[in-house]
Amino acid sequence: MDPFGIRVEFEAGEVLVYKEELSDGDLAGEETVNARERVLKAVRAFEDEAGTKSDIVEATGLAEGTVKKELAALKREEPPRVWDTGRVEGRQAIITTRDPSGSGSKIYRGTGTGTDGKAGTNEATSETSSLWEGGL
Repeated sequence: MDPFGIRVEFEAGEVLVYKEELSDGDLAGEETVNARERVLKAVRAFEDEAGTKSDIVEATGLAEGTVKKELAALKREEPPRVWDTGRVEGRQAIITTRDPSGSGSKIYRGTGTGTDGKAGTNEATSETSSLWEGGL
């Protein structure tokens, strides 16, 4: 069960208590949530669901080494839950929860043959050889 908030209202002759769900930003700093989920919730809470390692450290209160380790683990999951955007802020990569390729996974799985799955062809080789034949 995720932590939750409570809202209390006082009215004439009664006290009303309501359970409220916490936002990802609130849960990122919640120490009862494990480190990996806190890192993920912090990134989700950022504007455009993107931020740097320093942003995550600040939002979660976790040590930089812990954030680095958990980001690496989130990137290795199948499917990954965070990605590098390819952009940097200062000297730090910007991390996002949104798959930048739009395909659901950024992991390339080639055939190992250099043909990108085009059995019996090697378009790059034939193009390169025609360039060499005609001279550069």
